Amino acid sequence: MAAHVVEALYAGLPEFRRAYDPDGLTVAEFDAYGATRRTLRQFLAATADLEALVRDVLVPDPDRS
Repeated sequence: MAAHVVEALYAGLPEFRRAYDPDGLTVAEFDAYGATRRTLRQFLAATADLEALVRDVLVPDPDRS
């Protein structure tokens, strides 16, 4: 990433600084960090969507025929 982009992010986003700095986040803080939670929620939503798709293929809803 270009240095000027990193500098702009670092100056303007405290959350970026926390993730970028080697000591910005403790291990205990990682689970509550916004980007971690957003990523986890995306994975969980994708898993739920896949489970729904498989369920509908394996056991079709008789009311949706």
